[in-house]
Amino acid sequence: MKHDYEYYSRIAFDPRQLQIIKDGLDLGLDVDWYANTAFDYLQMEQIFLALKAGVSDPDALNMFCDPEIPYKSMEQLRIQTCKQLGIYEKAAEEVKKKRIIRIGITFVVLVIIVTVSSVAFINRKTIGYYFENIHLELKEEKIKLGMSKPFVASEYIKKYDKEYKLTLPKQKMFDKPGTYTVTYKLSNKVKSVSKHLMIDVYDDVSPEIVLKESAVTVDYGSKLNLKDYIESATDKVDGDLKEKVKYNSIDTNKAGNYTVNYEVDDSAGNHGTCSMSVFSMGYNIEIRNGKKATYYYREDLKKMGFKFKKTSEYCSCWCTHTTLEEQVEAVKKYCKDHKLIFFMYEDKYERSNNYRKIYFENNKPVFKDYYICVYCGTPIHEKNVTVDHIVPVKKAKKKKVYQKILQVLKIEDVNDPKNLVCACYSCNARKSSKGGFWVLRGFLGKFKIYWVLNMAFWIVSISWFIYFLYTSMMELVP
Repeated sequence: MKHDYEYYSRIAFDPRQLQIIKDGLDLGLDVDWYANTAFDYLQMEQIFLALKAGVSDPDALNMFCDPEIPYKSMEQLRIQTCKQLGIYEKAAEEVKKKRIIRIGITFVVLVIIVTVSSVAFINRKTIGYYFENIHLELKEEKIKLGMSKPFVASEYIKKYDKEYKLTLPKQKMFDKPGTYTVTYKLSNKVKSVSKHLMIDVYDDVSPEIVLKESAVTVDYGSKLNLKDYIESATDKVDGDLKEKVKYNSIDTNKAGNYTVNYEVDDSAGNHGTCSMSVFSMGYNIEIRNGKKATYYYREDLKKMGFKFKKTSEYCSCWCTHTTLEEQVEAVKKYCKDHKLIFFMYEDKYERSNNYRKIYFENNKPVFKDYYICVYCGTPIHEKNVTVDHIVPVKKAKKKKVYQKILQVLKIEDVNDPKNLVCACYSCNARKSSKGGFWVLRGFLGKFKIYWVLNMAFWIVSISWFIYFLYTSMMELVP
């Protein structure tokens, strides 16, 4: 029956005896052969060595497992027994085998070392790449980026080893809010280092409102559903916002040019706006001196609602505004009876107070803050721009041919953005209220192709003139 170390520790063994017992238990030996208090630790040691050497025959063990035999005699008996059982020969063979194995392993290791060293020498440059330090540093680990702004990967690199190959993430526009991770990679021929950049994309794109019309003309006092003029209101994130569009109201019972401002906010707080001009049509009446002077009828004119207006240094008239056709007919009859000049024009042919603002809201600079004069092509800074009516206000008021031009071009009134252009001070002064060729130049000058062709014409003309002079001079040479 086998026992554990705790069992033997309770028996009266000295520490040296217990150590030998423990060594035998650790090796899985049958320690009962020597776990006897009658043995001293030297005798126990001899029996332990015999068991360790492989002596397992009970008869052989009984020969020297006698407490009366001194440990020296036990040692001699142990040696003789091992020789008789061939234990030493087996051990020698085992040692020989182990030596041969060690020699073989040593040879193989040497071959491997030589091979590896040769390969390492041949590929020493490549191996050197493994030990190189690759430096790649970004300005930040996390950034915030609006959806309206493109992601330019190169802007976020602080420094890197320029002799190595740098692989940048793709430059793109993010169309949805969220957190994105992009990877920068710097590599030599055998290894690489990567840096990650977290991009917190937020919505900074304003909703877009599209209207069916930019300007409308309505009859005086007519009902107007401003919502019907909304074509669409969309946001990249929130989608359709048409039902959330807000707008101001207008009173068509008052003649004039009004602006309806449409606005909507998305869930991120971005504000989208657009505007539409609404013209409530009325009539402007002017009475001038005819065969008789208006001076003599000033009291009657005042009673009819007319006001005296100085139009120039030497010219004047009496003017009023009405939306009633009955009043128009009454004034017309009065002028006929009293031999005065009657002149009437619609509100849409009257110069507005905000036509300059209308122009800049609908036209962007050609480059930076500069616009181009449509008459001469001169670049003009925004603050020096004079906004001109292509079809002059005076012509539109008085000449039906110019009114027809506006109708054909689908221009609602003289203050329509289509009739407003940029002009330099000199061209604006020379044009004044002229029509004809100036009107044609104004509409043509709005197109870039016109100026390209114009420049090409002058280049060809000058080149031909120079060539003509050259050939003429060559003919004069003897």
